[in-house]
Amino acid sequence: MRYYFSHLGRVKVHFGQRVEAGQWIGVMGSSGNARRTLCHTHVGISRICPTAEERLLQGELWPWKYLDAWRSGEQLSPKKEKNALVKKTPTACNDATAISRARVANERRNDG
Repeated sequence: MRYYFSHLGRVKVHFGQRVEAGQWIGVMGSSGNARRTLCHTHVGISRICPTAEERLLQGELWPWKYLDAWRSGEQLSPKKEKNALVKKTPTACNDATAISRARVANERRNDG
């Protein structure tokens, strides 16, 4: 599983670290393009794609039922929902990679 968080002011965990329900993973902030808005964060759950592109599939699964379960101490896993999604859309990683690369190429053409 890939868990995505954005606009944190400070990250309190490191890559690959196992975390427990209720553990602080970061401090709310207004980083990135949220510098001109109120403090907030985005949370996403998705499959792991073989490419390491930053904006790739930043949350295919709606996270609230998992966040609510974890907050109450329930060990609810998004794995089953993720596996169903992978079966339904097996080319999503490749599709997202192609879209991302096309966007970057377009931005470079427009900047140049």
